Amino acid sequence: MNYGVVVVIGVTILLLEILTLTPFIMKVLGKRLFWPSKSVGGHKENKFWKTTSSIGTKHPIIITLIILLIIGPMVLFHEEKLNFDTVGELGNDYPSSKAIHLVSDHFGKGQSMPATIVIENKKPLDNNEAPGCDR
Repeated sequence: MNYGVVVVIGVTILLLEILTLTPFIMKVLGKRLFWPSKSVGGHKENKFWKTTSSIGTKHPIIITLIILLIIGPMVLFHEEKLNFDTVGELGNDYPSSKAIHLVSDHFGKGQSMPATIVIENKKPLDNNEAPGCDR
């Protein structure tokens, strides 16, 4: 599976948050953002961040639409199939994959990466006559 699309979606959501929510919170809180210290004067204002926060707070819908226009085609044309075989996705080139295959070969597939399955039923399932036991 190509994780690039997942990373792009995560980064896009992060950018959306950084360009809209964070500047809004900073603008609303102002100097109260630095509540333990009343003397905030460590550095000068940065023009880039001032402009970015102004645009983000004045036009959040436009920024959201721009980000959606960028990410939309990537989401729509993504053709990867859902796969739960995380070891198979890694390939056989990594030592961890080789180790898991080695353990599976010697002890069985369920021993290297065991899974727990929980089944709820009103009838007891401790015998071969229980519903679902086709032995």
